[in-house]
Amino acid sequence: MTLRHLKIFRQVCLEGSVTKAAAVLGMTQPSVSIAISELEQFYETKLFDRISRKLRLTPAGEMLKLYADSILRQFNESVSQIRGTAVRKSLKVGIVSNFAPTTLPKISRAFQEKHPDVQLISYVYGSAVVVDLLNRFEVDLIVTGDAVPDNFSAQKLFRDDYVLMCTKQLAQRLKSPVSREDLSEIPLIMPSTPNSLRRPLYDWITGGNSQPRIVMYTDGSHSMNTMSLAGIAALPILRRLALDRIRKNPEMELLEFAEPKPCTEFNLCTLSGKTIDDVMQDYIDILFSAVNPN
Repeated sequence: MTLRHLKIFRQVCLEGSVTKAAAVLGMTQPSVSIAISELEQFYETKLFDRISRKLRLTPAGEMLKLYADSILRQFNESVSQIRGTAVRKSLKVGIVSNFAPTTLPKISRAFQEKHPDVQLISYVYGSAVVVDLLNRFEVDLIVTGDAVPDNFSAQKLFRDDYVLMCTKQLAQRLKSPVSREDLSEIPLIMPSTPNSLRRPLYDWITGGNSQPRIVMYTDGSHSMNTMSLAGIAALPILRRLALDRIRKNPEMELLEFAEPKPCTEFNLCTLSGKTIDDVMQDYIDILFSAVNPN
């Protein structure tokens, strides 16, 4: 049994499929199946059950996953610490896509000025992918707006309240601050997936006694310019993006939501137990300064 076996086993756990794990690892399906079979022979027990074409861990498999997570985490920690006795050559950061546009350029510039010899590699994806990158030890730290997994250490960056951007005509019909009851009387554009950025607004509305009268499901993200031209509904967006768009589009108006406000909370995460070196700490300090200038 080797680290290679544990890495393959852990990837199969994550994907729930030998075929998907093989694709992620760049291996053939038979090679992955053989590695799992060798593990089962070594431990003299079954590690997976197949249920509806999906692999599910047996109790023994669940136990091995805990050990595999710990062993691989310690191995990667040893690599980063021992290699880190020399000058760090790169820092890899995962950034959730709804956070990156307004913040990442400023952070990157400040970091590169302080560490010109360190290659800063930023991966910008949705929260689920960013969390997976950290779980797979492919990045050193992440910024996510999702719930934080138990194996992560998290520091709260900031809370971003939602605002309502709508046509001036619609704004005249609404009271400010805007309540759930106000929104229940107008057509709304809602997210198409549970992990959408605008999900907190939907949860906020349906958390009260009101229900939206019309829900328009979208099949992808929209540019604000396109939505402004449509001009028929309310598009909730983050405050810093909304303010910028307002300046560029005099036909739109920005309204506050009533308490409790729907919001997204962003967190900086590393794997639990991971040592923060000086270069990582500098990036973290720059990040906090960028989002909390005061």
